[in-house]
Amino acid sequence: MLKLLAPIIPFITHTVYKNMYTKDIHSEQFPLLPKITTTLKTENIIEINSMIWKAKKEKNLPLKTEVLSLTLPITFKSLQKDLKATHKIKKISFGKEIMISL
Repeated sequence: MLKLLAPIIPFITHTVYKNMYTKDIHSEQFPLLPKITTTLKTENIIEINSMIWKAKKEKNLPLKTEVLSLTLPITFKSLQKDLKATHKIKKISFGKEIMISL
């Protein structure tokens, strides 16, 4: 975190880092993001979100209603945590067809 703040507040981060690690923070390498590869497209994510919202709307339920289970193609495995948090999904399984249980 200090390395990220170093360009913004250099004097404070220098002092804190020097006291903690006895090194100069400005001679350290800036953190790099890991390369993420995915076959998902934004349209796929929008489509899943829309399907969940539509299922709730058809049953006249508020969007914050908990989803009991959701079956998705395996390509969505990397989004499992995000989808659970966004739509309050209890259980996500993976299969060939998309199925939503409210």
